[in-house]
Amino acid sequence: MIELSCFKVSSKMTNIPILDVLLPEGIPNNNFIVLNGEPGTGKRVLVQQIIYNRLKMADPLDQVIYFTLEDSVLSKIQQLNAMGFNCNEVVKKHELCFIDGFSFRMTDIERDLQLKYEEDKELWIKLKSCMVTVNPTDLRTLLNKITTTVSNFREKIFKQNKIPTCILIIDSLTELMTINKKEHVFEFLKALRARVCKENSTQIIGINHVGVIEKFESVLSYFVDGIIDFRFDPVFMNKGILMKQFRIRKLSGAKSINLWLNYKIEKGIGITVPQKILERIGEEFEELLKFEPKIGEKEKDKC
Repeated sequence: MIELSCFKVSSKMTNIPILDVLLPEGIPNNNFIVLNGEPGTGKRVLVQQIIYNRLKMADPLDQVIYFTLEDSVLSKIQQLNAMGFNCNEVVKKHELCFIDGFSFRMTDIERDLQLKYEEDKELWIKLKSCMVTVNPTDLRTLLNKITTTVSNFREKIFKQNKIPTCILIIDSLTELMTINKKEHVFEFLKALRARVCKENSTQIIGINHVGVIEKFESVLSYFVDGIIDFRFDPVFMNKGILMKQFRIRKLSGAKSINLWLNYKIEKGIGITVPQKILERIGEEFEELLKFEPKIGEKEKDKC
């Protein structure tokens, strides 16, 4: 008889305190997660935090693949460094691969990186060896290049008789939609989920800017495995204050705590929530689940 444990999907903790409280079992390695929110609500900061934390762990069995569409590779490195995530040294020591879907618009793809890092030859050589340039309007070729990048790393680790883990960041899904036909992008993302997440047990985290493309979010939410929502707190917005919030809306295959939480961004750390709130989240969520309305309230509901 085959044990059910043979079919259990492995998960990975993020090592981000608030996420590990809200996702106590981690994120399953075969999940496609979308970060939804208006521009400015903090989605990219969380992505940078996830990238840096995984690189900092320096796990030789783990690879981060950053598919950038909105900015050049140099800009992404500068943004990480500006947030206090000094990635120059960890990039040299660990597996970070860039899939560059922005520079196809540029006349000299390598020039900005080479000029910036000409004094740091080790970093330049590392970046150049781990960078794949693509034209994101050619979705068939793009799918093949992404799956080949994932497969090559996994095969390298399998040869060592070890189990690899991998994460693909897409920054952003919205940009991919603006340069391709909507129906083609949906088919591409479904194929990517099948070949990368399900076939290769690799996490995908994609950024979606809400309000830019009509109905994009609603279609995405139907086939992805997890959704993390970002917004400005509506109570504070009425007072003219932009206080950021996020929540886990859904996650397939693992436990999640689904509460809206206010947070702040700290340089060198990322998204943070006070320790006192972290300690109370699990208890309060369990209490909410146990809540039963009084008889009078039940009668009102029937009416």
